[in-house]
Amino acid sequence: MKLRVFSKVDGVADLDMLNLPDLTASTKLEVFQQIDDGAIQSIFAKTFSPQQTGGDFDEHGIKMLHKTTGKFVEITSGKDHRNGQRYSRNHQFGNYMWIGYLKLGKGQDVMEHKTDGPNHGGCTKGSDCCWVEVNISLTKRKKYKAGQFYLSSEHPHPKNFDAPDSAIGTKIFDIKPQQWIGYAACAWQDGEFRHYQGWVDTNPFDADGKPLNNWELGVDQIDSGQITTPELAKRNVPDIALHHVKDASKGQIGLESEIRMNNATNHDCKIQWARVYELVTPVV
Repeated sequence: MKLRVFSKVDGVADLDMLNLPDLTASTKLEVFQQIDDGAIQSIFAKTFSPQQTGGDFDEHGIKMLHKTTGKFVEITSGKDHRNGQRYSRNHQFGNYMWIGYLKLGKGQDVMEHKTDGPNHGGCTKGSDCCWVEVNISLTKRKKYKAGQFYLSSEHPHPKNFDAPDSAIGTKIFDIKPQQWIGYAACAWQDGEFRHYQGWVDTNPFDADGKPLNNWELGVDQIDSGQITTPELAKRNVPDIALHHVKDASKGQIGLESEIRMNNATNHDCKIQWARVYELVTPVV
């Protein structure tokens, strides 16, 4: 009896060679055999998921909240602004995590992270000109409580939109003025939409200044249009990350990841061990 073995991967049939796909997303693999009379029967079926380790640590001792590819860019210094200190860096990662430590400034009312879009100055039209903001309110303001995460947006520059109620975190964190915090913002492609998370560590260091990794999740949302719009929620952010160029001579390529220490006194804020890492697509 002659056997012909072939596979079906997520409904795509008749692969003559049994080549496993890159299992970076949940993938159903089924293997069939065809005997010489034409009958086909399944001999193996399994759904594979990538191993989601998180839990790895960098050389400073910071726990990685999701599995990374090992690629990153570093943020070491900021710039003065009339609305408070800012820290920014461009990168070309479609799935990524900003993680590091920040000392809040005097008078600061929001810790804002403008992300998932290119350098925004002058970006006034088109689906590229959209940003999501992974924020922590540090005072009671608008509809937000002190110590509460929320996801707002800007599209295009300079039109800002408050967070819908569904994108406001329910947990309230005890954050003191001018204290050090650990902060992380994650964004990745989740099917046709973008998935966002905001994390905080309000007790970040031990007596020797080493990370304690008391990370807590403050907000976790897939944007299907409630944060941006139904159309913008489907924009191709990984493609923007790879191909958008504003000014290559200034490093303004891909996405800009910008921390805004809103209304803090300039030079009051500090940053430490901050990086944007490329993520393997998380499984949550």
